[in-house]
Order: sequence, then C-alpha cells, then structure tokens
Amino acid sequence: WEEKLKVTNRRFGPWGDAFEKAGVDRVAFFAGKRDLYTEGMAHQDHQIGRLVARLKARGEWRHTLLIIASDHGASAGSNDYDIAMMQELPPEWRPMFRPGVTRIPMIFVWPGRIAAGQRIPGPASMIDMFPTVLDLLGLPHPEVMQGRSLAPFLLGEADWEARPIILDEFYVNATSGKLMGSIEVVDGRWGASLQIIQEPEEDETPKKARRPVPLLVYDLWNDPYCLKSLHEERPDLVEKYTDFLQEHFEAHQTLAQHLTRPEESSLNPEQLRTLRSLGYIQ
Repeated sequence: WEEKLKVTNRRFGPWGDAFEKAGVDRVAFFAGKRDLYTEGMAHQDHQIGRLVARLKARGEWRHTLLIIASDHGASAGSNDYDIAMMQELPPEWRPMFRPGVTRIPMIFVWPGRIAAGQRIPGPASMIDMFPTVLDLLGLPHPEVMQGRSLAPFLLGEADWEARPIILDEFYVNATSGKLMGSIEVVDGRWGASLQIIQEPEEDETPKKARRPVPLLVYDLWNDPYCLKSLHEERPDLVEKYTDFLQEHFEAHQTLAQHLTRPEESSLNPEQLRTLRSLGYIQ
C-alpha cells in the first residue's frame, strides 16, 4: 500500500501531498464526505415528503405528475477509488458513464395513472425526459427532438426494449472555436468513450489533454468503476465503437444546425410571476 500510494501521490498531484501536509487522515476524510452525502439525501427526502403532504392536504395530489431527477450523481466518498487504487489511466481520462457521475434518480409518480413499484429493467437517459413528459401529458412533439418516450412502458402499454445510451460533453476553444470533448455509449455489458479533438495535432494546448488512444472501452459487468480500459485486449470493440460513436457525433453536428439562438424578447408579467415562484429570479 505504501508503494501504491507513492505512485498515486505522483499521479494525482496536489491530492496526494495535501493529505500528508495537512495531517488529515484519509479514512476520516472520505468517511466525512460519505456522511455529508447521507445527510444531503435525508434532507432531500424530507423536503419531498413535505411537498407531497402539502399537495395531499390541498387535494391536488391525485392530479399531480411528480418527477424526481438529477443532472449528475455524487461521489459520496467514492473518490477514494481514485486515490488508493492504481489505475491504468489518469482520472481526467476516465469516462463520464462511471457510476459516480451518471447513476442518477429518474422517478415518475402519477397517482392512478402510473402503477407503483415499476422498475425500468435497463439504462435510460435524461434526454428521454422531454419526449416522455410530452407523451404523458398528451402534448405534441416538436419538429426536432432527441431521445425516446418512456411513456408506453410506464403506462403498461408496451414492453421495455433495450438500446444503447449515448452521452457527450464538449467545450469550445475560445480562440479557435473548435470543439473538444468526448462522446460515449453504454451498450449492455460494454461502455466506450471516444475523445474528439478538432484542433490540429501540432497545437500544444489540446496535445496536453490528448489520451494515449482516442477510444477507451470498459467491461462494465466486471469493472463498474472503469479502472482498466480494454482498448489493447479488444481491438474488435475499439473498431466497432469508434465507428458507432463517430457516426453519432456527426449526427449530433447535423442536428445542431437546426438549433439556433432565438431572438431576444421581453417577459410578460405572468412569466415573471412564474419565474419568481420557482426561485429563478427575485
């Protein structure tokens, strides 16, 4: 363990030395993080309970579609996997689909409409939320939309059909206007992450962030924390998912051409009241 920590101290830079310099016990540190997570979840549960009780008291619960979701997960102290374990690749190259980031709540409650106790038997995506809500409320779909509706399954009208889950995260270089980031897929047992860098190879800035290989692939059944990429052992999967993700990236680029910035418009009094009631403005 001492040799392992020496290596991880070098790899994780300030993380490694900071504990020793501050005299902080690592076990106590991560136990505290875990306790804060537990306290946060308990607080959220309590507040949701208050909301439901208020809706029931006002006779509005049976008319309410309640959805509980999140945009990302929380590590809850699981960063100790980063600190204490040897990894083949640095943490900044780890995929987004690792459980600490993407295992998030998606709960639908609709008294009398959605049967209680159902559980989707496979992964779903937050991008499915929009078409699902539109279908549940009987609203029309826009001309351009991603994701699939989960409403048929929730309402007991269709069986679950598994499909790959796509996620991506990119940023734009302020100087060049080029994209850099990764597009990823969770496909049953396999997870793959393709790094996209539109800058030229000779550019020094993105070169520092380049992975040793563009595509990383993981066996999620046996390596759920994504500690070891199988890009060397499974060239067949590298070829398959490189082509698959490149096609989806190009499709996303095409779709983006339909999404333009709207013209500026002023808010009417009703819209302002709604935004204030939701806490977005004061």
